[in-house]
Amino acid sequence: MQPKPINQLFQSIRLSRTDASKLAVRTGQILPARVIKFLPENRALMQMSGKQIVGQIDTELHANQKYLMQVMETSPAVKMKVLSQKPVNDPGERMNVIMQALGLKLTKANQALLQGLMKQQIPLSKEALGQLFALGKEDALSTRTTILSEMLLRNMPMTEQVYQSLSKRLNQPISINQVIQQLENQMMASKQQTVNQIQLASSLQLFQGERSSNQILHTFMFQALREVGSGSQTTFQLFQKAGVIPSQISYAEWSAHIRAWAASQSDRFQPSGNQMMNGQLHSVPFSITGEKISTSIQQLANQQLGNSRRSLQTVLDIMQSIQSHSTITKEQHQKLKSLLQGSLLTNIKKQLPMQQTMLDQLTNSIQQRPTDIAGFLHTTNGTQLIESLTHLQQLQTAGEQRRVLLFFRGLTQPPSESTTAVMAKLLSFMELTQVESGKGKFNNLPSILSQLQQVQSQSTSTSIQAAAQQIQQTIQAMHLSMESSRDFIQFSAQLPKEMLGLNEDLWMDFEGKKQTDGTIHPEQCRIMFYLDLPRLSNIVVDMQVMNRMVDVTIYHQDPKSVRSLVHLYEQDLKAGLQGINYQFTGLHLKKLREDSNKRPVDPFPYPLKQGEGIDFKA
Repeated sequence: MQPKPINQLFQSIRLSRTDASKLAVRTGQILPARVIKFLPENRALMQMSGKQIVGQIDTELHANQKYLMQVMETSPAVKMKVLSQKPVNDPGERMNVIMQALGLKLTKANQALLQGLMKQQIPLSKEALGQLFALGKEDALSTRTTILSEMLLRNMPMTEQVYQSLSKRLNQPISINQVIQQLENQMMASKQQTVNQIQLASSLQLFQGERSSNQILHTFMFQALREVGSGSQTTFQLFQKAGVIPSQISYAEWSAHIRAWAASQSDRFQPSGNQMMNGQLHSVPFSITGEKISTSIQQLANQQLGNSRRSLQTVLDIMQSIQSHSTITKEQHQKLKSLLQGSLLTNIKKQLPMQQTMLDQLTNSIQQRPTDIAGFLHTTNGTQLIESLTHLQQLQTAGEQRRVLLFFRGLTQPPSESTTAVMAKLLSFMELTQVESGKGKFNNLPSILSQLQQVQSQSTSTSIQAAAQQIQQTIQAMHLSMESSRDFIQFSAQLPKEMLGLNEDLWMDFEGKKQTDGTIHPEQCRIMFYLDLPRLSNIVVDMQVMNRMVDVTIYHQDPKSVRSLVHLYEQDLKAGLQGINYQFTGLHLKKLREDSNKRPVDPFPYPLKQGEGIDFKA
């Protein structure tokens, strides 16, 4: 299937939820509503978009008639303002009511656009109507209606940038590798590459296939040289953790070696472009090789505990305090009991296989004999366990170091269809294509978007500027969560087949509640991906997670033909989810309709911020 139909198919599935049991209303929205029953205190039972809610109304109406209403309040109760004193059953009548109520004077083109949105029962507001008519003026009516429908339904910022990003994703998808190759060719043709161009070329290697050891070494030495020039120790500290740089070497010694090495190079050092990659680097400090970098970085990445590193630090602090004071408090015991179990304990045992007996002895004491904990920590085994846990904690990365580790992990990960390899590539891809959230953040390894902007602004070549802008628009089309005020994230990606070692590109779509650190909440999210499999052809998998309950829908052109194969793995999926404390609620098979025009029914299945709206069950 071609990219354009895939993106449009994703949009259709993404916006037509399988669980349409809720209707979300937000302050300011204008909706057609039919009064079913009048209730005391000026309240009424109303039907909107096929769902029933109870709200207060400010006008006497006739039952079983449809009126146009605007949501004035959602908390503590829904309050509706009636915009039409007479019933309005025709979309044209509703449009006239909106224009009169909001004081709008519209051109024929905008009237047609508004009528198209109202036919789809898209929730509207005065604020949105004041902005949407300025967007996509040059596009065809059908294109504008499609894009603006998604923006309104998903409560996206009504800006030209978001509109163009959606337009790019839906209507003009292109091969990322193709535009990267165009940019690299343009930069190679320039007489003198800038530092920003060289770093951008290094970052863009993430999108390509397997890198040679020489390419990896070039990228590492350029990053080391760049940071030495700025006085940063990020790469030095990370690669010392990984064992690439000897632990006894100080930063001053490292800096001196790097500067001396750079001065000894007869040719100008440039890590980008195939032509320049062919040259071998000579006399690299401490005999560092691309093979050593790859092995060490992959090993360090496998030792990361992720979010569990904070819990490990808490456990260590408590254990060291108990060892120092030879006593344990009730609070310390309860904390250890709650932390040293589940995924944290499993991860620690995985990283410290030689200390499993010691860990079992400690956890048994925690569960059964708390008074023995202090005595155990004074034994040789207890001391060794604390030392091993301390070393494991020292290997953990965060902030800038974590970013550099993810980049080099993706860079050194060989193409593979294994889950581990795909996730490593995906994490690197997502990290390096995001937008920095703070001023001056990630100066050592800025995002690809920042690098593209720098190259575009500094270059005098129109061809380089055009190629950089094209990649920038392609990546921006994947990220539609740039506004800090938004309480959810939406991320779509076309991952190049070369990046993952696949036969065809992998298409993925993520959305979910935003956590405080900017990541997607694992208990409130949705993931879709498209696969073109040799025997099964086109398949879309839609997984929705709500409060740790997982619902999976698989779309295929002939659902009956894959039913037996799908259900073969159903029990394994259920057991796997139960193992990580998730509840499997169902697996559904549906027909894949590439030309689906089903009307979207719900913009987002997750709770809104307080004051923005409220969900009502049918």
